[in-house]
Amino acid sequence: MTTLLVVLVAPLLLAADIVPVVANGRINYTGQITDEVRRSATEVMLKKAVVEVAQESFGDKDPSKLEEFTKKFVEKNPGKYVDRYKILAEIKGKRYFQLTGKVDVKKSILEEDFNSFVSAEEPQKESLSLVLLVSEFDPRNKIWNYWWKMPAKKKQRLYFTRQLGKELEAKGVLAVDKIGKERILLQNSNYQTPFITTDAAIQLGSIYRVPFVVTGNVHLSEESGKKKYLVASLQVLSTENGEDIAEIIEKKKVRSVAGKSVYTEMARLVAPRIIDEMNTYLARTTTSEVSPGIVSTTTPQNTGEYLVTIEISNMNSLHPVELLEKYFTTNDSPVTEIKNLILEHRKALMTIMSQVDGTILARKIMSAFPNDDEFSVLSSSEDTIKIECSYSGIL
Repeated sequence: MTTLLVVLVAPLLLAADIVPVVANGRINYTGQITDEVRRSATEVMLKKAVVEVAQESFGDKDPSKLEEFTKKFVEKNPGKYVDRYKILAEIKGKRYFQLTGKVDVKKSILEEDFNSFVSAEEPQKESLSLVLLVSEFDPRNKIWNYWWKMPAKKKQRLYFTRQLGKELEAKGVLAVDKIGKERILLQNSNYQTPFITTDAAIQLGSIYRVPFVVTGNVHLSEESGKKKYLVASLQVLSTENGEDIAEIIEKKKVRSVAGKSVYTEMARLVAPRIIDEMNTYLARTTTSEVSPGIVSTTTPQNTGEYLVTIEISNMNSLHPVELLEKYFTTNDSPVTEIKNLILEHRKALMTIMSQVDGTILARKIMSAFPNDDEFSVLSSSEDTIKIECSYSGIL
């Protein structure tokens, strides 16, 4: 009798371990459908099925680890976690081929590998990882596009964010760019500006358990003589204390229309700088923690002790100066005093007193004036901000 019970119960336990999923495997393709094409579409279908089970099972535990586990294990060998599959339908479109199938996923093996991966990674508390929250300006439609807001089928348009993630991961940095249900935290951000709120960014960093968040934007700036530049303006933030670690501003000349290549070049340019800033910060905070008598401090926010020089070049009118003066006198501005203003030919020098340093003030200026037709920040440091105008008015 006992033997019979074992024979009956064992299949039930085995069946409970199998999770059936209906998934699609779609690839871009034109021409004749070959066995190789079917194999590629099948692999995509299996990956999607396994990822779906993993997200439902472990998504709430550690999103950043799940993202890394998926890339290192599931995408490289999805068949390990599949018991069997059956093709239900084929669709041949003009530019794509798609398979739909029922996939039986082995949940226990998936769970075992994920738990082992998390346990092995646990001691590496200072591993480099971040959440990417970068917006890209679409000059054709004159709107800001955001990775977490774009439909999946249109994410390919966001060349910079996609390429930056690849560049960082090639250097061993986990870049979380697929924000899930937590994107509700970003709804308080003004989608007409290139920045999200710092509080929302820090909250997302905490949810995904990464030490850093990168915010900012990439946009085209047209200047005198109809020269065009691709400008990347990024901020590296510490999730732990909200400290603004670094301001990274890079600029590349664009001959005509900015294609994919210039976005790729920009990503390759800024990725090493982001990594350097993160490593420098980790080294500094680690030293502060182990050195007696040294206490790690965040960037002062309300000291009123920063003397900042703002250099405005390529002026065709006083319009940008007037805009800054108006902004500096509002309650939202950290500027406490405009000490001096020197006007030269097509150039202005402003000296101000600020509650924050020049790096943070530059970000606040760009957030207050997202309209690139007026001016753009080229670079910033603790005591200097350089702004270049593209305003077409007449002096």
